[in-house]
Amino acid sequence: MSYFSDSFASGFSPLFSLVYASVSSHLLEDIELEEILKQANENNDELGVTGMLLYYEGAFMQVLEGTEEVVRGLFARIDQDARHRLITPLLEEYIAERNFPEWSMGYYRLKRDEASRLPGYIDFAGADQFLAYFQETPQESIQLLQSIRQSARR
Repeated sequence: MSYFSDSFASGFSPLFSLVYASVSSHLLEDIELEEILKQANENNDELGVTGMLLYYEGAFMQVLEGTEEVVRGLFARIDQDARHRLITPLLEEYIAERNFPEWSMGYYRLKRDEASRLPGYIDFAGADQFLAYFQETPQESIQLLQSIRQSARR
C-alpha cells in the first residue's frame, strides 16, 4: 500500500496548507505584481500547488496548498525573496481538500475602498499593522482569502 493510500485509510490528509503574510520591500506597481503572478502560476502549476495571493497596500498574504514537502520548499524560496520582509507564517495545517482548487495562483489586489466593504473590515494604517493584526488572529487570514475568492466567483 502506498503512502497516500495509508494516509487516506487512517483519515490523514496528504494535502497541506500554509498561509503567510509579509510586507513588501517597496510598494509594487501593477506590472511587478503581474510578473510575480505569471511566475507563480507557472511554478505552481508544475509543482501541483494551488492557492491565492492577496496584495493590500504593501502587504502580501498568500495561501499555498499541496503536499507538505512541496509547500514547505516553495515557502523557503519565498522566504529568501528580497521583495518581502517580515515574512510570517500564520496558519499551517493538513486539509482534506483544496480551498482554491481552480487556481494555481489566484490573485487579488485589494484596495482600501473595497476592503471597507468586507465583513469585519479594519482600517489598517499600513502594511505593518495589517501583518500585526493577522499574527494575532491567524484564523481570520484564511477567512479573508476565502471571502475574496467567493466574491470573485460572483
